[in-house]
Amino acid sequence: MRKFIFIKLTFLIFLLTFIFVNFTFPQETKHLNVEIFLNEKSYTSQDTIFPIFKISIKNGYHINSYKPIDTSFIPTTISINSEDFKIHTLHFPNDKIFDFQGISINVYEGVIYIGTKITPNKKIKNGTYPVKFTLNYQACSDKICDLPEKVDILTEIIIDSTSGKDDIVNKEIFSKIDFSNPSVAFKSDSEVGIHQTEKLKTETSEDEISKKIESEGILLTLIFIFIGGLGLNLTPCIYPLIPITISYFGSQTGKSKSESIINGTFYAIGMAITYTALGLFAALTGGLFAEFMQKPVVLVGIAIIFILLSLSMFGLYEIRVPQKLALTGSKTRKGFLGSFVMGLFVGVIAAPCIGPIILSLLIHVGQVGKPLYGLLLFGTLSLGLGAPYIVLAAFSNALSKLPRSGEWMIGVKVIFGLILIGVAFYYLIPVLPKDIGNFIFYAYFIVAGVYLVLIDKKGENSKVFTKIKYIFAILAIIIGTYNLKASIDEYNLKHNISTTQGNTVQWILTDNIQSIDNVIKNADKPIMIDFYADWCLECKQLDKETYRNPEIIELSKSFINIKVDLTKTNQAIQDRFNIKGLPVVAFLDRNGNEIKSLRVTGFEPPEDLKVKMEKVLKNDNK
Repeated sequence: MRKFIFIKLTFLIFLLTFIFVNFTFPQETKHLNVEIFLNEKSYTSQDTIFPIFKISIKNGYHINSYKPIDTSFIPTTISINSEDFKIHTLHFPNDKIFDFQGISINVYEGVIYIGTKITPNKKIKNGTYPVKFTLNYQACSDKICDLPEKVDILTEIIIDSTSGKDDIVNKEIFSKIDFSNPSVAFKSDSEVGIHQTEKLKTETSEDEISKKIESEGILLTLIFIFIGGLGLNLTPCIYPLIPITISYFGSQTGKSKSESIINGTFYAIGMAITYTALGLFAALTGGLFAEFMQKPVVLVGIAIIFILLSLSMFGLYEIRVPQKLALTGSKTRKGFLGSFVMGLFVGVIAAPCIGPIILSLLIHVGQVGKPLYGLLLFGTLSLGLGAPYIVLAAFSNALSKLPRSGEWMIGVKVIFGLILIGVAFYYLIPVLPKDIGNFIFYAYFIVAGVYLVLIDKKGENSKVFTKIKYIFAILAIIIGTYNLKASIDEYNLKHNISTTQGNTVQWILTDNIQSIDNVIKNADKPIMIDFYADWCLECKQLDKETYRNPEIIELSKSFINIKVDLTKTNQAIQDRFNIKGLPVVAFLDRNGNEIKSLRVTGFEPPEDLKVKMEKVLKNDNK
């Protein structure tokens, strides 16, 4: 009897150990450790559950961001495999910029926390439910990118609708995630749980704007927005108001210069509140904006709006503020409060001209969804828009020194119209076929610059404006040409297209094991096989630098050169050639035997690859 009890206890200990290992113990791979944390011990069927994943990335490695700058790279994702639960949102941390040989990518390093928001099936019953999440990622070192991996993370979720509300657990962990600002929103009407992975938001041009702001720095962005605010004072809706504004400040008789400056400040604050309130509204309704921006048809609609708004800048029609409202704002008011109210009304009156610019920022801020961020961007724009009025209030006798309204302002509208068409093209980039969107966008820069120089003659009676217009046009042509060439070069590099015959190694392209075997079988010289993938940064660098080196190109003529695409997993090729990461360059003699001592793993500069290629040829000539 005791022996039987001992066997039962042993089995129970084994079972508990199995459950402990699978549901609470961290999952570990070559690159990272993963732990999962829940915010409560049990939940009701109506609760929202917030699992958080602590990912400790090992030294020497990084994994790609959830939204890589280069869309050919493998993003980090988390999915759920359950019939009982579904994911609504994912919450990723800020990434870091990693520079490799002059190429920037956004990655995660060290310890990161990823939050998820999930809900149970409405028909779920009380009980303990095993739930499996899957972390998909790709890890790279500074020399080689390992093949994409996935880690299954298991946990238990207890549903008990009869119990009271549990205290929050793991408070320190949960303080690291802002669950009000999702990085990824899944479709609300998606089926429950099963393999819920790739239902991500359609990437919009505003996502790219966010990345550029992060990579170039918020300070530089704010400087440009401030300058843009200053420039908006030259639009035809605002510039004619400047003399009226100066007259208003001049009518405040008996005021000292310091009081005039305070008047101007209140006037600028009034203008600022109008636009900053819009920014705050966009940020607070960011979730609605994010949901709205999921479909390509919405991006096309936004592009059409910008084109229609640009037509108003070209004079096809005008957007006017009701005259009664404009007259209400022009009534004379005294004191600081009067200046503030005047600023509010001027903000509304100016809207038809600067509305298109405001709209583009509204969409961006709504996409980001952070109230402080919206306040910061629109506050900066408003500061640029209102700053001149503080100066004008101090020097209200400067009316005679201002340039008169005239045809040059129509020229300003033309420039703004061209900018709005450019913004429309920018929104169409995610909708158009891959690479084509970039080509069209940067080609438009060139077309707009040429149009301003050769066709548009508005405002050329003003020498100052004409010089500014030509500078703007030349910059547009330079930026467009530079980026168009870069896009074409990137396309050629990605598809292994030579712009001139012989400026890179000439390859036999394949992703098939039979094709490789056939080439090896009929080889009459040594073989160089390059294994690559579109998501491999070091592979791109090999193509860009090493394989375009004249000495490497010349040596490659003595080899049969095979380039094998492993962008999609090909287990047969990976097993046959023992591929664990990319890039790999393998050298085979003419009998098909690999010279393993000369295998290349990772980026290889031209001078190092040259030495190995010469060794292969030397052995072949013996």
